[in-house]
Amino acid sequence: MFVAAYAPDEGETIPMLSDRGAAMPGRAAILFGDDGWSTLDSTLFGSAVAGDLPERTAEKLAASQRPTHGRCFTTHAGHGAWHELPSSYLVSAEDHILDPDLQRWFAGRMGATVTELHSSHLAPLSHPDDVADAIAAMMPQAVGDTSAPA
Repeated sequence: MFVAAYAPDEGETIPMLSDRGAAMPGRAAILFGDDGWSTLDSTLFGSAVAGDLPERTAEKLAASQRPTHGRCFTTHAGHGAWHELPSSYLVSAEDHILDPDLQRWFAGRMGATVTELHSSHLAPLSHPDDVADAIAAMMPQAVGDTSAPA
């Protein structure tokens, strides 16, 4: 299951895919250090990725975030396993960092089963029950439904 995530295919990078979508206001929060590591500006963290979480929760998440190296964004992806595996995609319709229309495009390209939530980028935290339900709904498809017909 992809949750408000990039779904690259062979040879694609995050910047290549980001260019397909709208410029999102949350991207202004991404800070790259001279050493290649990135974080989200703690003062913009809430509005960028956690707009539907309590402010105190967003502050704690901002304070405890771990950096990501820029190579994670620029390395070309390998073959997308979604070509062979059943996939589902949860679109965060109120995402301010990953364009929801781009998320819909990923899901369509993958032929994924789609669930859409009115959520920030951090849907697993702001809508945990809805995310769990979407995962559970995907499980019979992912493992093969072995129940006998009624």
